[in-house]
Amino acid sequence: LHDVTYENSNHEAIASRSDPIFLYNETLGTISVVEDANSKVTIGDRSTTGLGETTTTASLSKAPNGLSGFTITIEPANNNIVEIQNIEEADVSVIDTEIKQDGSAEITATDFDKEIDSGSKNIDLFDIRLAPQQFGTTDVDLTVKRMDNTAGEAINPQTSAGTLDVGQGPPPLPDQANAPRDPN
Repeated sequence: LHDVTYENSNHEAIASRSDPIFLYNETLGTISVVEDANSKVTIGDRSTTGLGETTTTASLSKAPNGLSGFTITIEPANNNIVEIQNIEEADVSVIDTEIKQDGSAEITATDFDKEIDSGSKNIDLFDIRLAPQQFGTTDVDLTVKRMDNTAGEAINPQTSAGTLDVGQGPPPLPDQANAPRDPN
């Protein structure tokens, strides 16, 4: 939800897009959190010199009501600059990873150990190993297909792509074909 204000029957503002939205079910006498617009999934920016592999992390800023699992798709905006090599688990257990022919990857994970409880912050969801293919800059986009809190209710976080900058690095030394790997 973006730029939405919720009003009561007197047309008084009771919540905005930055507030968690609570729904009260009068029949059942329950309160449910529908969304926390402050939660955000991001991929870290990386800069690398040369065409060696680099790793970045997808993380969730906060989980006010815990995290039970998710399905996220990531995809380089330009597959000519970088390819996804591998996905590795971080704070949650990755149970399935599929790197597709189109260069995207779909990651499904769950918190088997129940470590991501209410109030958790700065949660590393998974690590992404990237293999640069040529020099340049590209975004690594992400889409949250599903994310649930510990009560099984949907979390609808904002998302932010990461940027990978692949630079050429130092030139070769005289009488050498390749650039030095350790300039010290």
